[in-house]
Amino acid sequence: MDHEDFTLHERLTRSLAYMLRHQPDEFDLEVDRYGWAELGEVVRALTERVGSPVEEEDVHEALAAADRPRYEVKEGRIRALYGHSIEVDPGDSDEPPDELYAVVRGRDVPNVERDGLKSVRRTFIHLSLTKEDARDAGRRLARRYAVVTVAAGDAWEDGIDFYDRTSIFLSEEETALWAAGALDYLVARCARVVVTRGADGARVLTRSGERVIAAAPADPVDATGAGDVFGAAFILAMRAGEEFAGRVAAACAAAACEVRGPGVLPSLTEIDARFHVGLTDVGAGDAPADGGHPA
Repeated sequence: MDHEDFTLHERLTRSLAYMLRHQPDEFDLEVDRYGWAELGEVVRALTERVGSPVEEEDVHEALAAADRPRYEVKEGRIRALYGHSIEVDPGDSDEPPDELYAVVRGRDVPNVERDGLKSVRRTFIHLSLTKEDARDAGRRLARRYAVVTVAAGDAWEDGIDFYDRTSIFLSEEETALWAAGALDYLVARCARVVVTRGADGARVLTRSGERVIAAAPADPVDATGAGDVFGAAFILAMRAGEEFAGRVAAACAAAACEVRGPGVLPSLTEIDARFHVGLTDVGAGDAPADGGHPA
């Protein structure tokens, strides 16, 4: 490959990142919910951006020359595999290996130790398959960085989703990205730990066992704010004297009302109805008794 080819490939891949991960509207590109765009339209946009004719073969050559798979071409369409700041549907989840690795800036380590890992500028958190891959990413990220080991296998068994993107895995769950043993660390130091699980309700963890609180019935439209509503409802139920499982069920009921859409305010009657459904579900099967005692 001569210098001219290398320069063209670099310009194409940089342009693809901007178009498919961040600003497709700027180039009049229609990107579907999974991030796919018509390859012909992308080639047109690339030609306009680089200021010289671009062919589909140029795109294929640029992708083949990359050090790792970052894009996928299939049936006349193309998409970025990861790195999006725009919202995309990741599709079906994939079982991860037992451990994955995340990289964080050195200055962010205290925040990660306190709060777990969070996605900031991207819609998903990126996890490397090996420590060496994570170190490579760290060297590109900052002078000082840390590699965090993620107990991905345990998180998968707990119902947290991961998405295989060939060279990395994606996850959108913050608790999935706590360092291995971090949740056990909390449980050992707290009387109870509550972990919300979206449509799967919530887990109550104690030193002697675990209890699953079923989610209340919901017709979700937008989950924005559901976690905040869960926390507020839990506190209100606690102040009202509700026993612990009842507090969690009430919080699930309030969150179920919230996800109907932004600005939807449920009535107390509706929350109460969903709350009692949650309590009924909690008592079924092998759920342990309140206080964390296993069945």
